[in-house]
Amino acid sequence: MCRPDKVKCFGCFEWFDKNETDVEKCESCGDFSCPRCGSCLCSLTKREQKIVLSMIYTYEKFIEENFELEEKYDFSQHDKIKRKTEEI
Repeated sequence: MCRPDKVKCFGCFEWFDKNETDVEKCESCGDFSCPRCGSCLCSLTKREQKIVLSMIYTYEKFIEENFELEEKYDFSQHDKIKRKTEEI
């Protein structure tokens, strides 16, 4: 999902490295599942998912506007969750 290697879990609020071998990407939401508690975007309410996606979009727009990166962020990995949040 986002570009940092270390991310903070939405569930247990612990840091984890998304590149570790025991970290998997959830097929339903496109988020990394926490290796400690298993949380991902699916474990949040639709409203919370919308907030997180808004923060991801804001962060990635900031990165694009302020840094020259070779590749753009692939937002399509969040399409399923985005469609669900548009219902609220």
